[in-house]
Amino acid sequence: MQGSWATKLVVLFAFRMILHTKLNYRNIALHADNAGTESVACRLRSGQYRYYVWLGFIDIKQAARLAHSKPVKLKVWAYHKCENDSRVELKSDDHVQGCLVDNVVFCVLNEGRLRIV
Repeated sequence: MQGSWATKLVVLFAFRMILHTKLNYRNIALHADNAGTESVACRLRSGQYRYYVWLGFIDIKQAARLAHSKPVKLKVWAYHKCENDSRVELKSDDHVQGCLVDNVVFCVLNEGRLRIV
């Protein structure tokens, strides 16, 4: 992986948004503090799911400027807009918009909001 895009990329770590996902029977809370240490299932255009390293949140405009980025759907079952907000659960067939770059994945935010797909 080339380090140039990673060092220039401004990831939105100010957000206290939390995404909830599962890996087998383990519930995982994805947030800015554990970026790079957890994985999330991504639905590819082929319909298959693959796990990729979670790298945090990114603005939609920044994601569009990344070379070789691909849109993916993150398999998330719930989220919190911030730590103290109540949990919002998604329908079983809903996903959250993600961006796959060099075998790592970001959650895409549009003006600070998730995009449910």
